[in-house]
Amino acid sequence: MVTMQGIFYSGITILLVTLIALHVVSYMEAVRSQGEQMTVRIRTNELGNFVDSMALDMPRVVDISTRRALVAAINEVDLRGAGLDDAQLRLQELVMNGTIYGLPSYWLNASTVPDWADRVAGIGANKGFTVNFTFESFEVLPEDSFSVRAVLNWEVNVSDSVEEMSVYRSYETSVRVPITALEDPFYPLHTRGLAHNKIIPANFTVINVTLLDRMITERVYLNSSEGPSFLDRLEDNFVVPSKYNGMTDNQIGLESIVNIQEFINYGVEIIQNKTNVDYIYFSDINMTGYPVNGSAYTWLRIDPESAQRYGVNGSLIQ
Repeated sequence: MVTMQGIFYSGITILLVTLIALHVVSYMEAVRSQGEQMTVRIRTNELGNFVDSMALDMPRVVDISTRRALVAAINEVDLRGAGLDDAQLRLQELVMNGTIYGLPSYWLNASTVPDWADRVAGIGANKGFTVNFTFESFEVLPEDSFSVRAVLNWEVNVSDSVEEMSVYRSYETSVRVPITALEDPFYPLHTRGLAHNKIIPANFTVINVTLLDRMITERVYLNSSEGPSFLDRLEDNFVVPSKYNGMTDNQIGLESIVNIQEFINYGVEIIQNKTNVDYIYFSDINMTGYPVNGSAYTWLRIDPESAQRYGVNGSLIQ
């Protein structure tokens, strides 16, 4: 016989069991929700870190691609025996397409900025991300006499379809790229490829005959307001100021002394009694140079204007 007391206790038991079950379900739901939030947080951090790593790596990529493009451009000038039609355009083509005048360049094989982007997209795919790059612009600008500046404007969008999230970023990557130790295009261009000279900056200022001789001995370059820039030299342009001078407030010109004795040794036909300042010697300008009294180099010829800059005007034998 069921008593009222039994019914009461049974009801209490059912109620307690229900409350406990509801608590357990609520707790499990909270744990599941916290777990999902933690997963999303971890995935979000992974996505953000992946994008940040691209921004950190891009200056290295731009630097390497630009350096290789500069070498490829010099090689093209040497092979063609003519200056580039537009140094900026050809360097852009090399860095972004891996070609020059539409032909593949060995120097940029698998080394362009888009090549890097493809590799990054592959890494992203392995992580479950979809990576899309947009390269708005790339250009090489004059920086100073011994460097250029490579500037890349780019965007990246990385999405995660599983968690339905994405990160979009827009960047400007600007890198100073030294031209130190690169070949001066003027030399092979004007010696039928027989003579070569690397651009090494002088760590001194020429103010007398002794330092002028040192400049010749060490085969170094001076920054110059009169000489063409490296980008001008790639175009075989002697006219200063050029369009590149208007792109920066810095001095960007270069000058060296042509070693006539080396030219003779290489079998290069020399121009007698013409100033040995490189951008004048290689040009069509007929400017007479004069021996420098006290110089160890008897073949040396310098014009009066350049002699004034070098501090040897009083030593010219006219």
